[in-house]
Amino acid sequence: MIIPYSYEPDIRLITRFLTRDNENGYGFAVAVNQAVIPGINREIMRLASGENKRVSLFSFDTTNLSNPIIQLKEAIDQDPSDGLIIINLDLCVMEGDQILLAMNFAREELFRLGKPLLFWIGEKNLGRLNQVAKDFFVQRRISTVWFQSISSPEPEEILTKRFDEFLMRPEDLDQLTRKVHLLTEQLRDAEQKGVASGRIVEEIVAPLLKLYAESGLLEQALDLVTTYKGAIIKGTAGVLIQAGDIYRQAGDLSNAKAMYEKAKTDLGDRLLNNPENEYERHLQSIVLERLGKHYETIGNFEQALKLYSELATLCRELHEANPRNVELQEGLGIAHYKLAIIHKELNNEVQAREHYEEWRKILADLKKSYPQVAKYKEWGMIGD
Repeated sequence: MIIPYSYEPDIRLITRFLTRDNENGYGFAVAVNQAVIPGINREIMRLASGENKRVSLFSFDTTNLSNPIIQLKEAIDQDPSDGLIIINLDLCVMEGDQILLAMNFAREELFRLGKPLLFWIGEKNLGRLNQVAKDFFVQRRISTVWFQSISSPEPEEILTKRFDEFLMRPEDLDQLTRKVHLLTEQLRDAEQKGVASGRIVEEIVAPLLKLYAESGLLEQALDLVTTYKGAIIKGTAGVLIQAGDIYRQAGDLSNAKAMYEKAKTDLGDRLLNNPENEYERHLQSIVLERLGKHYETIGNFEQALKLYSELATLCRELHEANPRNVELQEGLGIAHYKLAIIHKELNNEVQAREHYEEWRKILADLKKSYPQVAKYKEWGMIGD
């Protein structure tokens, strides 16, 4: 999702807080449309990198929330970052108030960690935080940062509330609303009739997850994935990737990784029997990108390099087999760009420059062939 220009001042405010020398303490950020959070995180990390600073993402282990401060301390001891963004507080609160009570009790310890922290939290849970962990909320170092929806929301319409009017025309929004309602009714009817969960996942849950993702309805999507997790694990690679994306947006990196790895294994097995299946090779490229991004996010650049290298090889093969497919050409370019980033992180300057030049060549070709496509002009500003 495109990050609106109006978000820039608050993104820079957060970046300054997370990278300021000798800063400690914590703050909270709220996004009305939770679909923008990953993009905001990436922009914060990019701005920090430009100042020779480093901001990392952190997820609590939701299976052990009795002492979240210890989890934070261990992460800080192992991570040289200047600041941390905690991305799954909402997911932890879904397990109950335990984490809020623990943070409230040990709030002074957060300042002793010696690094600034930013907690993403949802609108509903922000009110819950103020009720059950008031001291934790009050003693924040900076004012809560709100990333409001650009659209003009209608309170009674949840889909309207979640959409950006610049990205969705009213007639498209109305059509999407009808699709969501129809699939929700079909899901309820299938459950009442005792339809097999595997069939429900493929025929109803998968398209409903897609609609939820498009509308930024993360809580509903996460509930659906949680309910049908057992059947999803046994499902197709496409559904596994969808579920992984939902977990990733919710900050549950462990479950996201598990879904992506299961999809990668299943696709590998299927491609042994049918190595030229173009659709499944395309899905394989998506899984490699997702897993590469996972390891890049947690700072395991060696593993990210391995996965992005596999991605570049696969994208090259797919593009050579179908050179007129612009999406495959884009994919190859992005793979080179990601490899340039990882090699730079590993101080492999020569390799980083080589892959960056390959990215620029592909981008120049795309801009020449499709001058009307605005995103290629925007991509052209990356790294300039």
